[in-house]
Amino acid sequence: MKLRLSHQVWAAGIFLLCLTPCLNAQELQQVHPLLGGKLVVNAGGLFASQETFMELQGEIPVDGRGVDFEKDLGLKGSEQTLSGNVFWRLGTKWSLQFQHIKSSRSAGKVTDRDIEWGNVVYEQGSEVLAQSHLNINRLLLGHSLQSGPGYEIGAGIGVHFLDFSGTISGQAIMDGEPAESFGRSASASVPLPDIGAWYIYSPSPRLAVSVRLDWLSASLGNYSGGFTNTSVALHYRFFEHVGVNVAYQHFHLDLDTEKTNWQGHVELTHTGPLLALELSW
Repeated sequence: MKLRLSHQVWAAGIFLLCLTPCLNAQELQQVHPLLGGKLVVNAGGLFASQETFMELQGEIPVDGRGVDFEKDLGLKGSEQTLSGNVFWRLGTKWSLQFQHIKSSRSAGKVTDRDIEWGNVVYEQGSEVLAQSHLNINRLLLGHSLQSGPGYEIGAGIGVHFLDFSGTISGQAIMDGEPAESFGRSASASVPLPDIGAWYIYSPSPRLAVSVRLDWLSASLGNYSGGFTNTSVALHYRFFEHVGVNVAYQHFHLDLDTEKTNWQGHVELTHTGPLLALELSW
């Protein structure tokens, strides 16, 4: 009985020792690191719902034709992807913010309707392979416009480095008979400037809530259209330098393209909850 009680006491002691940094609020900074720290970094899984619509015109452009990669080609509409964020304060007023999201999907399907892609028409019954790729790299130079005990409002200018593509390949069916195999991609790598704003509210040194918005609507070179990139996040610290980030992320891109190798349109939506480990200094 004594031996069992001794084991229980030791176990409770070790548990309380491990839990002490979480319980002792005095060891924490007096404000949350998003407001009073130098660097906040998080990385985790984004449980994203995706929609991909692309149009690749052929030699004779036809308005209104396009391909829904989820509905028409069988790509999964949801996927767990990697996401990372950095918030780095450059003094009391300036900050540098970075975000990275990467997604890659593929699927095969026998088409249940005619698919027009470039100069190729995959008639109903064609067996095709579809691939979709999306890389988002966000960089923002921000300035604190107004701040006080427990809050900050800021804005800045930035750029989104976007890399996206859609590929359809397979053996086409023409006039009811198997034809030769075709494959073609529509892809672009483009930096798009934007303006951004954020709001941070922290009711305690452990907890903070942040809201941000990046936006663009313009005609730039071979592209016209725009995008929005928004996030609402809860930041909670378990230890002085370790916490968790629970967020909801939304990205939407709507562009017309007039490149030599891609005349058409793209519309991408990438949205869902994020769960990430967060480190701060």
